[in-house]
Amino acid sequence: MDELSSLEEDLPAALRTMAVHFELLTHIKLTLDLPGHYVRPAEGVEISLYRIAQEALANVARHAEATEVTLQMQSRKNGVLELSIEDNGVGFGNSGIVELSEAGTGMENIRRRVRDMGGRLALSQLRRGSRLAVMIPAPLQPAAGNASALAPSPAQADLV
Repeated sequence: MDELSSLEEDLPAALRTMAVHFELLTHIKLTLDLPGHYVRPAEGVEISLYRIAQEALANVARHAEATEVTLQMQSRKNGVLELSIEDNGVGFGNSGIVELSEAGTGMENIRRRVRDMGGRLALSQLRRGSRLAVMIPAPLQPAAGNASALAPSPAQADLV
């Protein structure tokens, strides 16, 4: 599953493809909640968010004993992209919040990617399952020859 290697499709399209593969391989129901209007962030942000989603879903398949998972992506008004993965599995244990110092290689890779993009990672225990949320400041990808594409238009700035 390496849909973004050439960046021929945007992140929502790549996540849709990933979802189909995930469901076929794991038999875990995956619900996507993606923005109707998507403004592409800088290339590295898309690839990193794709890899984070890929690793988080692999962790759900390996450890969660979940039957359902929801992957949501939102563009916030403040220019932050939020990606969250929530499952109905066994969760992280009794603590309610997983300690990243005790996390495995996959979570360490997610944490490194988030840190490298200047973002925040939140892991939480739910009543049933767990939630991983990543908030990333997302500069827009400049259009060819148009430096003003880095700033969102008034319509883009109102995206939620």
